Amino acid sequence: MQNNEEKIEVKKILLPLKFSQAGSRAFLMALNMAKCCMARLDIFSVLKPDPGLNLPEKERYKNEIETEFDRFKETHSHLLSSFKSYQFAWRIGDPATEILKYTEGESVDLIILGVHYRNDKPCYNRLGEVAQRVFQLAPCAVMLVPSGLQREKTSSENAKHLRKRIWEGNEP
Repeated sequence: MQNNEEKIEVKKILLPLKFSQAGSRAFLMALNMAKCCMARLDIFSVLKPDPGLNLPEKERYKNEIETEFDRFKETHSHLLSSFKSYQFAWRIGDPATEILKYTEGESVDLIILGVHYRNDKPCYNRLGEVAQRVFQLAPCAVMLVPSGLQREKTSSENAKHLRKRIWEGNEP
C-alpha cells in the first residue's frame, strides 16, 4: 500500500429492513459482512406515517415495530446468538430520507439493502424508489442484495425472448 492510499475500514454496517422476504438474503449478507469486518450491525426500520399522526398513533407504531423486532430476533436467534455487536433502531418518516439521515448521524460505513425488482422488462430501471434514492445519495458505500424471489434473466435469455417477440410481430 502506498502512502497516499487511504485505508478503508468498515466499522458500522446499516441494514434497512421492511421485514419482508427481500430483506432475508440481505440480512445474511450483512451478518456475514459484520462478522468478517468485526463491525457493528445496525438493523433499521422506517415506518411511513399516516397523515395527521397523533401521539396515540405514534405509540401504536412503536409497539408494532418492537413486535416486529422481537419476531425477527426470535426467528434469527440461531444466527444472532453467535454475534453480539448489533442493535435495532427505527424511525417514523419517509424511508429513504430516514435511512440517509441515520447513515450520516451514526457514521455508517456500509449500507446493505435487500432489493426487489419493480418490473421484469429489459432496459427498465429495476430498483424500487427507496433503493434508488439511497444508492444515489448515500454518503458511504451501498451494497444491493437481490431478494432472489425473481430470478434475473441472463442477457442471452433476454435476447432470445426479445427475438421471439419480434418474430411473432409483438412489440418488445
